[in-house]
Amino acid sequence: MKNIIILLSIISIVFSNCTKENRIQNLPSFNNERGVVAASSTTYSGTRILEPVILTDTQLSSFSSNSPGDIVGFKYDVGTWIQIPIQIDEMAILDITKPYGEPASGYNILMYTDANWRTGADPNTLIDNNDELVFMSKDAGNQFTGIDYPIGIIASTKKEVVINDGLTTSYVYLFQQDGSLQQGSGINYVQYQYSPTNTVFDYGNKRNIENSFITTSKYKWHFAGEWISDQLVLNNVDILDRHKAFFGDGTCLRSENTFSDGSNAMVTNKVGPVRAIRSYMGANSGPYTQRTNIFYEGRQEIITDLRVHSIEGIQDVFDYSPAASGMKYTNSLNSTPKIIDGVANETVVKGNVEWELISGGVGSLIILHRRYTTFVGNEATFSSYWNDAKTKPASKCTGDGQAWGTSGVATGFNNSNLYTEPIRGNQSYTSPNFRLLKATRILYIEEPNSGNSVAINYNSYLPLTITIN
Repeated sequence: MKNIIILLSIISIVFSNCTKENRIQNLPSFNNERGVVAASSTTYSGTRILEPVILTDTQLSSFSSNSPGDIVGFKYDVGTWIQIPIQIDEMAILDITKPYGEPASGYNILMYTDANWRTGADPNTLIDNNDELVFMSKDAGNQFTGIDYPIGIIASTKKEVVINDGLTTSYVYLFQQDGSLQQGSGINYVQYQYSPTNTVFDYGNKRNIENSFITTSKYKWHFAGEWISDQLVLNNVDILDRHKAFFGDGTCLRSENTFSDGSNAMVTNKVGPVRAIRSYMGANSGPYTQRTNIFYEGRQEIITDLRVHSIEGIQDVFDYSPAASGMKYTNSLNSTPKIIDGVANETVVKGNVEWELISGGVGSLIILHRRYTTFVGNEATFSSYWNDAKTKPASKCTGDGQAWGTSGVATGFNNSNLYTEPIRGNQSYTSPNFRLLKATRILYIEEPNSGNSVAINYNSYLPLTITIN
């Protein structure tokens, strides 16, 4: 029996001979390039039950003759087979101009495909090494030791997925089905209601206003426009004013509003039983700057690929709402809690933060920060941002005009000759001045009043070893 053993290492970045960005993105849930540990674990590892397990690349080679709908998943628990929801999301290497319907540029990236948008369906209708098969770690079980197989599957196609996190081992079994089973097994961990105002998506310089919700058993998230996230609801309390972007304090030339008002393209917008994926391009003079939100039951990834001409810097922050007043804020450089109260009386150490924690009686939000970049040395500076001045916010360009625990990442670029724009004007990915920057927030929704140790645990998880037998 063929064993495929893959260690999801946070330091293994493999480049293709097409463009660097192609192969960088062809990794499980983009985790390796972000520097985050592999996003999967066992049923028996405490808080890691919020993590997905994602199979991709050569892990999918044994399914290359199957259509995505052919495969189903099961766990074996105390002598009983239980079907679990799995999801297969197709991906393809496409020209970066594809979402806009423009002529090919020669610069290719890996994208989630979507037949409902200009990326189109995957050219390869069968499962291939670009695709992702995902299930939740909480759904893994014991090793199969019996002789009887589930009804509705072809027993000879069994693949045993062994998941080891260094402490415990758990198992999931994948089969080709006979057509009688649903891949989601009747379960939907995420609901996504995409509700645009316009019946036709406007790719031009006009905001596509929407009232879209992602809802799970642990949280609710709202989009008012492509780049405008303005609600995070925990236990019926909305603690988020905006996920903001701006160039500098008091500088309103660019923001999540102007990004949404400019030329935009939807790359992918879909939901399955395990996760929802929303990916979109266009941020004013960075039309190929891309953000991808991946929503799970208790976790979200926000991946931003910066692709723009030379800029001085950008702030990427969460500005909380007045409803967050009284919640506590800490991060990897500030272990003593700062009370979110709209009063600028805290001393906060700034620097390259790895995690943030916002905790209170309505719930806790843990944010891990990861990035992959080819900027080196002092070409770029990665620091943090904090402002809790309700009446005199440093930046009041968007949202409610107040600052409640506004916090996140502050990035500065120190060499005006360098850029992340791959194809526009006289800028090219073939130039020695071209750089890559992919920044990721990984959000976890945890129990009320969680302490620093919970965030530290998430931040320190080791990579998994996944074996497919």
